[in-house]
Amino acid sequence: MNRDLESQSGPGEITALLRAGRAGDRNAQDELFALVYPNLQRIARGRLAGRRHDIMQTTGLVNAACERLLGKSVLEADDRRHFYFLVARAIHDVLVEQLRADGALRRGGGLKRSPLMEIEVDGRKALVDALDLNDALEELATHDPVAEEVVRLRFYCGQTLEEVADHINCSLVTARRHWSYARAWLHERLSGARDADLEES
Repeated sequence: MNRDLESQSGPGEITALLRAGRAGDRNAQDELFALVYPNLQRIARGRLAGRRHDIMQTTGLVNAACERLLGKSVLEADDRRHFYFLVARAIHDVLVEQLRADGALRRGGGLKRSPLMEIEVDGRKALVDALDLNDALEELATHDPVAEEVVRLRFYCGQTLEEVADHINCSLVTARRHWSYARAWLHERLSGARDADLEES
């Protein structure tokens, strides 16, 4: 499992707070975010790895993601793993929006892009261009949404193929097939991007 998804409190406490929030406990959400805040900072640092933090500092990135989720459906997460998936996705989305808003990083702006983001799958790390990856995933989702979901579960949550199969309710063989297709597709799509090497040895 990705180290970013480890919690010092253990999975039971997070799941308990999620259930308490669904049961109407108004304090549960605040307690939940206070509990996991250090882990969220680690996730954010991973998303900012390999680049200067001059666009958005780690704390600002976490706060923006939390603000996006607070008062919404985050407590509807099924369990700790699902919760971290939603938070990691929110952090990613906030970062991508910030990068797109920065004129120096827009396509055609005449300036060199440098929006690197770290991903980790099965203990292997790679730095990819955050905007290229986001664009590629959006394109993949248009013709194979299941493969796109498998990639997000692997990249954002560090799930194993067994965990992915359980999450999307399919066999391990099917999950492996989706992952193999998505990995090959993304490698070809991102072959021209800096530091984009998504293939396994």
